[in-house]
Amino acid sequence: MKEIYDFLKKCGTYYLATIEDGKPKVRPFGTIDLYKGKKFRFIIADEAQFIKNQFTQKSEAIKSLDSEINYALTGTPIENGLSDLWSIFDFLMPGYLS
Repeated sequence: MKEIYDFLKKCGTYYLATIEDGKPKVRPFGTIDLYKGKKFRFIIADEAQFIKNQFTQKSEAIKSLDSEINYALTGTPIENGLSDLWSIFDFLMPGYLS
């Protein structure tokens, strides 16, 4: 798994990691359509500041996935205003702040 982490860190882009048939699968986030219609136990958004703008494709894509529990990890939740934090909480608790 360390090799996968190092690779993803170098890419500087979003990837989706899942476990299918007991094996880890890592795919570019652009393949998100492969996961529509599937139910996840949980989704972890690492570097969640990248979804702080609710109108970006990344934000809309991760929010379109179906899961029981969402987690967001970020070191900089607010850079420009409270709307940054709102978008992250909209991922964590969909519809709660609407």
